[in-house]
Amino acid sequence: MTSFGSENSPIPEVIVQKIWGWQRQRDRARTVRLVLAALAGVSWILGFALGEDSSGGGRFDFLNTHWPASKMFADAPFLMALREDPSATPPLHHMLMAALPWVHDEFAYRLTGFAFGTAVLVAFAIAVRRRFALVWPDGSLALLATGAVALSPGLRSASFWGNTDVLPLLFTALTALLLRDRSTGTWHSSATPTRIGGVALLSAAAFYTRQNFIFLPLFSFWILAVRSRAPLVPLCFTFGLTAVPALALFGLWRGLTPPAVQAERMHALDQLASGSAPDLTSFVYLGAMVAPFALPFLVARKSPPGRWKPILLGYCVLGAVLFLCFRHMQLSPLGGGAVTKLGLLLGPAGLPVVLALAALGWCCIGAALAASADNAVLFGFAAFPLLVIGTLYQRYLDPLAFILVLLLASPPLAPPLVTERSVVASYMLFMFFEVMGILWYMLLGHT
Repeated sequence: MTSFGSENSPIPEVIVQKIWGWQRQRDRARTVRLVLAALAGVSWILGFALGEDSSGGGRFDFLNTHWPASKMFADAPFLMALREDPSATPPLHHMLMAALPWVHDEFAYRLTGFAFGTAVLVAFAIAVRRRFALVWPDGSLALLATGAVALSPGLRSASFWGNTDVLPLLFTALTALLLRDRSTGTWHSSATPTRIGGVALLSAAAFYTRQNFIFLPLFSFWILAVRSRAPLVPLCFTFGLTAVPALALFGLWRGLTPPAVQAERMHALDQLASGSAPDLTSFVYLGAMVAPFALPFLVARKSPPGRWKPILLGYCVLGAVLFLCFRHMQLSPLGGGAVTKLGLLLGPAGLPVVLALAALGWCCIGAALAASADNAVLFGFAAFPLLVIGTLYQRYLDPLAFILVLLLASPPLAPPLVTERSVVASYMLFMFFEVMGILWYMLLGHT
């Protein structure tokens, strides 16, 4: 009997050494990924224990809006609670929390929100593992992607303080699990009545928790109708049934938000419905908020040098247009995301930096819209509500943008971009946001 690499072995020694070196390199990379994922998991538990609020508004929203709203649904007549709801969001989250016997206990309420956030991480990990099983046979990359989400200040603050940004992400991950074939990672080629009903209910539940998740039922309907070729009449009937409560709710409110919120003019969707013009600066803020989340995927993308010339030309043209239109814009200290906060710190140079990154963000949005019809539906309906929503906060995209690309974006957008490099870069991005959030909001006391 001979051993590999010996004089009598049919495999040359140099080849054996190369194979062994590659194997050791893969093992080291896997170990690093598992360590990074474990560190994120430990920080997830410590963050809840220490009452972390790295998004800057989790504790405030909990004490002034979401916990009072849940207690109102628990104590007041149902219709009265609907009319006097102090939250700008639909009431599903508050109704579910109100049904719990410990709704009046602050710690138990927060612990329930933490459990929902943990469920998001578990569902996301399973969905990523199933989608990319053929591309990433080793599950450590799925764990690393989950670790990146666990470092998201938006998810962390909402989970640690029982707010409404968590459940829609859980419904999104569960919807992705139902839409995709676990054996291939692609869309199901057929749809059973059970699958149609489950997708319709879960995607509608995301919308009934936060209005900007209207993209999820619309996108799910599109995928079932076009990719799974579900019968159109039953499909329309099922999704139509899930829309009936929205008609009743918005009819009761006479708007898209509760009357108390409409009276304070806190929601620009109501301004748009009443004929008022939306704030055009949302175009700048949205592009600037998208840019950081696109950077990890741009870094990982491998394109021929010749393809960058028209992209750079389009970026320069868009940047010039934004500068001409918004050169006198005043950056708002409220909302706007991390890029706007950076712009405020830079003083007079801040606005050009924000506009440059806004142009980059819109180039990435445009590329996503043009990638395929599926992505046009997904990202189009995801972006439009944010343009008319009023004040934009980073938690609207953090970690939603990352989750959408990994779970719902279709080829050719996702596979060339979602690589080991882009996942590692995204992990570092979320870790940076987490550190900066703790420094800016918790240590320096900004609001």
